[in-house]
Amino acid sequence: MTLSTTLGPPHPASVEVSRVRRALAMGADIRMFGWALALSGVVDVVWILSYPAYALKVFGTTFTGWAGWAVKIQHPLIHWAIGYGFARARRWALWAYLAYLAVACLSETVTQLVDDWHSVRLSMMAVSVVCGGYLWSRRHVLT
Repeated sequence: MTLSTTLGPPHPASVEVSRVRRALAMGADIRMFGWALALSGVVDVVWILSYPAYALKVFGTTFTGWAGWAVKIQHPLIHWAIGYGFARARRWALWAYLAYLAVACLSETVTQLVDDWHSVRLSMMAVSVVCGGYLWSRRHVLT
């Protein structure tokens, strides 16, 4: 008689916990984050096409005309590229995200100092920093 026959089948919750641990070990959370970034790129394109007159501020400066379009279109492209890297669990995606995060936080800080504090944009910056910390803590699953 073995221990497993004595105790009976494993509890369903313990099976689920082991599945979650296996998924985390394979970087499923990082891959899902990559797909979320790719989806945000699609949302960016919809926003840009829906509001073509919107002028994005970068380092407190508003760009219009063809320069404005160049500034706006880079965001979905960056989201897609970094999202692809995370979906494939590539280490370069972490470095690209951290670089993008640093530039975005610096730009947003300058913009808020030049204009005025905006709570939603400040919250987005804080959430992005927290995500960066989480991604950094999970860097061991990236290849």
